[in-house]
Amino acid sequence: MKKNVQDIIAAQIHADRGADNQAGRIYFANESRFNATHLSTALTGFIVGWTDPNNIEALLERIAPAVPAGRFFSYRLMDNNEFLLSETDDDLRAIGADFKRVAYKGTTAEAKTDNRGLTIRIDLDEDEDSDALRQAYTELLMQRLNRNRLRRAVALIDAAATNAAASFTGNTNPDGLVRAMVNAGRDAAGVKPTKVLFGDTAWQYRLDAYEAKANSAAADAALARDEAGLARYLGVQDVVHVEAQYQSAAATKAMIVGAAVYGYYAESGLTKMDPSNVKRFVSNTRAGSRVAVYAEEHPKYVDITVECYERTIICATAGMRKLTVANA
Repeated sequence: MKKNVQDIIAAQIHADRGADNQAGRIYFANESRFNATHLSTALTGFIVGWTDPNNIEALLERIAPAVPAGRFFSYRLMDNNEFLLSETDDDLRAIGADFKRVAYKGTTAEAKTDNRGLTIRIDLDEDEDSDALRQAYTELLMQRLNRNRLRRAVALIDAAATNAAASFTGNTNPDGLVRAMVNAGRDAAGVKPTKVLFGDTAWQYRLDAYEAKANSAAADAALARDEAGLARYLGVQDVVHVEAQYQSAAATKAMIVGAAVYGYYAESGLTKMDPSNVKRFVSNTRAGSRVAVYAEEHPKYVDITVECYERTIICATAGMRKLTVANA
């Protein structure tokens, strides 16, 4: 089963053809599968309580925090110019007069969460049907959905951030360059970024640069900084070092975040109307949970489908920064 699972993870996603689907392949979920009669309460309860062994879901929450929303929702685009307006005497009331009246108009946008799902077929002539088998394939689909969600969030952040080149070598101070990036984001938005996202390649370049500075107290101090220590140095809430990969071709793996560092504003626990660069809006399924699992029974096979509702949105680009890192 282990080899089969690895092969399935590496395989591409196919169009759902209904009755002609092949066993062991992952398919885009056809809408007809989301029938209440196919809802598996047992598998839904299992996956709701399941913890991703690769921590992709936890990583996604750190990078693009979830915001609960209805299927159709309104949200506030961050207009930081209004929130930072200030005049030294605009709050002074003259005798017999009213206080100055101000208004924060902002911009409200309308959107809806996207229905995402994947299906896999279990052929009963090839695999002996059991609860354990169904749970294993449900886990497989959820892992793939999580990886897809993470890649989408990173792609949106990458496209929205203002890019600059940086060189992490023995002649530069990588942490100082990242601190300058964070401060540039603060100056552009008026709010300091809360997140700094490191691709693993950029993190390795950082370590190489400080290791090249032989017998340097400053380099030794930088090498001793883990994610939490670097966050304190930069003055941000969270530094996220992303090592996750995905199968980019039949025999090739790629980093989800490579030789790049990002800075932006995002926090967990925000509402639809709070200011933030990045928000991941999530809705409950008809089962009442964030994820639902369906088991469509047939005489010779079972189709397992996992679905969710989600949409990641860049609510503002002000202050979003990116360093494209080289080591030479």
